[in-house]
This record gives sequence, C-alpha cells and structure tokens, in this order.
Amino acid sequence: MSTHKNVYRIDAADVEGGMLIPKDIEGEVDAYELNRSVKSDWAIKVVNDTDADVDATALVSTSDDSAFEAYAEDGAPETASTGDAPDNVVYITGETVAGYLGAELAADPAPTSGTVTVVFNSRLYGGA
Repeated sequence: MSTHKNVYRIDAADVEGGMLIPKDIEGEVDAYELNRSVKSDWAIKVVNDTDADVDATALVSTSDDSAFEAYAEDGAPETASTGDAPDNVVYITGETVAGYLGAELAADPAPTSGTVTVVFNSRLYGGA
C-alpha cells in the first residue's frame, strides 16, 4: 500500500471501524520514525478521495516505543471532507517531541469507494 516509506494509500473500505496508519496496514512498520538527532517539526497530510468524510488524528510516541503501543493523541481530530482540494485535505503540523508518528483515521458513515492517502513528513531546522 505504500509507494514511499512515508506515503500510505488506504482503500476506503478499510477505514470503516477506524484504523491506525501505518500500524494497521499488514506488512508495514508500526509507526513512522522521526529523526531525533536533529531538531525537526513534523507534519501529516491526509487526502480524502472517498465518498464520505474522514476524521484524522495525529498520534505520537517516544523513541522507546517502536511497536507504537503507548502512543498519545496530539490534538483534536480534523475532518477531511469529500470533494476537491482544499476541502478534502487535512494538514496537521506539530512540534511535540516524538520518536514515532502515526495517524488514526475514522469515518461514520464509512466510505464505500475511493482511497485515503496519508503522508508523513518532517522539516529539519538545526543540529542536535
């Protein structure tokens, strides 16, 4: 489902009961690892190309949690609506110190067609 190590495309039907990205994708890592040897901000972009609104919540955890089992929500859920950009795009940014990132997707009602794309990025701004 991933074309790059930080890009995940999820089928609409998989979002139904909610899912953690990338943890709930078979064959993928449990979380997106941030480089903590340099200072960085992080961002998560969610593009909703489905037929229902999708809520996205940023999840963070510390560098000792590569299995992403003790994560916390970082902010309130944001809604990526149906339609075209910019309405169907959610861009969540953060400065929370984290070793690993994830995103929780949820939809009610569940989408029936299309895909949701989740992209994890970080912006470096200095040495350690």
